[in-house]
Amino acid sequence: MKKITLSLMALCLGSVAWAQCTSGIPYEGAALENNGTIEQQSICNFSGEYSETTGIIDGDTYTFFSDIETDFLTITSSDGSVIYGYGITPVTLTINTIPDVNDQAVNVYYHINEYCSTDIYTCRRTSVRNDTVAEGACLSPLEVELSNIEDVSAELSWEPNGISVINYTVEVYLVGESASNSNTPVFANANVEGESLLLTGLSALTEYDVYINANCGGATTMSGLTSLNFTTTASCESTSNLALENVMSNSVVVSYTPGTGNSTFLVEIYLEGESAALGNTPVYSNASVTETSEYVANLVEETAYDAFVTGFCDGVATDLVGPESFTTLITPPTNNDCYNAEIIVQETEISDEDAATPTLSTIENALPSGVPAEVCQGFEGDANDDVWFSFVALTENVTINYDLTFDGVAVLYTGTCDNLTYVTCADDYGNSETINATDLTVGETYYTRVYQYNTASTVGKTFEIKIWSSDENLSTTDFENETAFTYYPNPVAQSLTLDAKHTIEQVVMYNMLGQEVLSRTPQTLMSRIDMDQLPSGTYFVKVTIANTTETIRVIKK
Repeated sequence: MKKITLSLMALCLGSVAWAQCTSGIPYEGAALENNGTIEQQSICNFSGEYSETTGIIDGDTYTFFSDIETDFLTITSSDGSVIYGYGITPVTLTINTIPDVNDQAVNVYYHINEYCSTDIYTCRRTSVRNDTVAEGACLSPLEVELSNIEDVSAELSWEPNGISVINYTVEVYLVGESASNSNTPVFANANVEGESLLLTGLSALTEYDVYINANCGGATTMSGLTSLNFTTTASCESTSNLALENVMSNSVVVSYTPGTGNSTFLVEIYLEGESAALGNTPVYSNASVTETSEYVANLVEETAYDAFVTGFCDGVATDLVGPESFTTLITPPTNNDCYNAEIIVQETEISDEDAATPTLSTIENALPSGVPAEVCQGFEGDANDDVWFSFVALTENVTINYDLTFDGVAVLYTGTCDNLTYVTCADDYGNSETINATDLTVGETYYTRVYQYNTASTVGKTFEIKIWSSDENLSTTDFENETAFTYYPNPVAQSLTLDAKHTIEQVVMYNMLGQEVLSRTPQTLMSRIDMDQLPSGTYFVKVTIANTTETIRVIKK
């Protein structure tokens, strides 16, 4: 009983699996020319649609296509009363339209599978071919193209057309020559199978005509000729697009496009007006370059140079390319960006600006640091020549005076160079800018920069900067544990004094890079730490008292 049940189920499933699908809505369609080619019916049929194809020749064999390989096609009479055939694309069948009320027309239904499923998202390109005509026609190939054209070869490709093609004949002639003129081809193959062919035995820098036709056998032996024209490349071409990038005070990047066959390159830099042809010695030369650019260093600032490049093909030199001229820049100030900001020690208990100590600086030859200009007091200048300073706040209120020789903009930031936060700025009339900062965090590092409002020359543009406060230095007492210890002076000229109510067990000092620079174990209530030999800058000092460690920040003048 079980075997009989399974057999019946298999029969039922089999009959459903290949049921014709005649549901759908009409969309487009076309009249056939019956020329043996694949004729397009629609560029976008959705499943669940059908197209009416007219011009059917009674008794001819047709193949119906969808470009989605799993589509299920059903072909009926135009009124749907007669089903001619169905199946997964492509579907080939011989058609007799005589029973159709609309003679010489059929409907083609498109579904995504044999269960007549549909979707509304996927376009399919649909087409039909008269195979009866195609078998007797010899059609020229389609989409004939040339690619990978080199000095002695090129690649020819095409799309087959029709069903009667046996193979192809391909011939290459010098431009203007042909078989009809009784010329001899430079390349010929009369038995080409497939859809592409490598044309060989050509000459560099030569113009050619290539011909292809289909061989079909029988009464019609050849299709019409299809021809293309092309020119081979040089066997070893010179470089091109010589350019200079990232010109700095002592370096430059030379870039170029390789020529055909180039394997290595000679990159040379000469003083302007000099060259190998004049017998001069290059200031830079590298004959083993394999990349498409070369970094050149150790040049002299503010100097004019000429760049040359020569390509080599397995040791054979191409033509020299150049000169491409450039002039190196002047070395910018050392504090030209935030990361190299000049450290200034803030002065405290200063009566007024005149009593503060100035630091002389300049924006001459300064380059943009990359930090955009700030909108200051309603105006936005051009920060193309900014220089930077940093200081550790020793008081909550700090005054920064810029005594300038130009129309400048001064800005104050907190944070780090990777994540600066704007605090305030100054952009007053005249050549002096003053920032009066309040509520600063004692012990925190701040950054300030100055730049010209406009884009004028920087030559001779010097200035003085003063960072000071009339307030008392608030960093000399440890506020977290006021009774633990005090330290002074800060900033330090020679030695730092620690004064505690309990034994100072250990003192370890680090620089800004986190490197330990000294270590002491005083075991006393007062300790004097000699910093005379240390460079100027900011230091962190870890002080251990009664097994408790506190960290302070001090400035070495």
